[in-house]
Amino acid sequence: MDVTREMVIAGTGLFADLDPSEQAQIAALMRPFEVGSGEVLFREGEIADRLYLIARGRVGLQIRVDEELVLVGTAGTGDSLGEMALNGSWPRSGTATALEPVVGWYLETGDFDLIRSMAGVLAAKVLRRLALVLCARVREANAALADRASGPPGDRVSTPGPRPSPPTFPPRPERMKLLRDSSFFSAFTGEELRRVLRRLRERAVPAGEVVIREGEDGGWCFLIAEGTIDVTVSRSRGTARLATLGPGKVVGEIALVDRGPRSASCSAHEDAVILELHAEDLDALAAEDPCVDTRIWQAINRNLIAAQSRMDAARARHAIDKGLRASGESAEVLDPVAVLRFGPDRRDALVDLVRRSVIGEDVLLTTSLDPDLGRVRVDPGQIEQVI
Repeated sequence: MDVTREMVIAGTGLFADLDPSEQAQIAALMRPFEVGSGEVLFREGEIADRLYLIARGRVGLQIRVDEELVLVGTAGTGDSLGEMALNGSWPRSGTATALEPVVGWYLETGDFDLIRSMAGVLAAKVLRRLALVLCARVREANAALADRASGPPGDRVSTPGPRPSPPTFPPRPERMKLLRDSSFFSAFTGEELRRVLRRLRERAVPAGEVVIREGEDGGWCFLIAEGTIDVTVSRSRGTARLATLGPGKVVGEIALVDRGPRSASCSAHEDAVILELHAEDLDALAAEDPCVDTRIWQAINRNLIAAQSRMDAARARHAIDKGLRASGESAEVLDPVAVLRFGPDRRDALVDLVRRSVIGEDVLLTTSLDPDLGRVRVDPGQIEQVI
């Protein structure tokens, strides 16, 4: 049976939260594509302008690290490629090459922008689902990088009991300048920032006080208004400080999005003030103004995309350092089309090897979410925590 456009959309994770009429709106904007074996759908570094849905065929995905081209996985029927195009203009993080004839449909960024401009909930639903998938992928990469950098989680990483909620207060009006100056809110209008400010909760944090604790349930994030916050993680070799963050930084997005456990602890390095955004306030903003909802999900996704891009590079470097090139596969891994010369067994073995070594960012989006993913991201080259 031929796989129809509607069947692919209904089975794609990005569109899982859409009702049938909303899926039909997406389907009406999608256009067919067909590429032959060995043809390139898009190249690393190009500005992403299309989301691809694969109806039939197989695509190889690669990223370049330090002039090395590393195969990071494959995509097939029901998978989507280039989903970051829906979150704005981003350079492609990898190259996609057809391993066999591929047919499917694509959605142009401009068409999704049209949906977003209609101020409905459809765009926000898609971007929220994109955030969930990104969170799952970041958590998975967190665990792999952290274990290599500082050993497996220590005994202290457990599920802490609930702590009493500290007192919070409505934010002061002058906090508007903080929002305007924060890169996280750079795309918001003045009225949208005022709506956000009304939903934030201001809280004073004395030096040394724990704001969030590794392993405890999430459900809110915060913006640093004054002072600095230390980010630490417990591993078998002890507690490591990952970063010290200052005013304007948003912390804790992952646990806000997926309501999962915190991947690190945050405490006040000095007397500090934070502005909290809780899940119920985010839901209230969404009901109040779908445009604000969409902008918040775009801002969260920007942070997650940047974090995953750094992690991908670190994991690809590690894969190279471990000797993928010395494994006898170097020519095939570095040649975008050489995979086509493999026999099926050899090709699948290589794909399985690199999939276990590195995970792609922009170019592959699967439909399943694993709730038991890892927790901590440590990028040896540039440590910055998304919690």
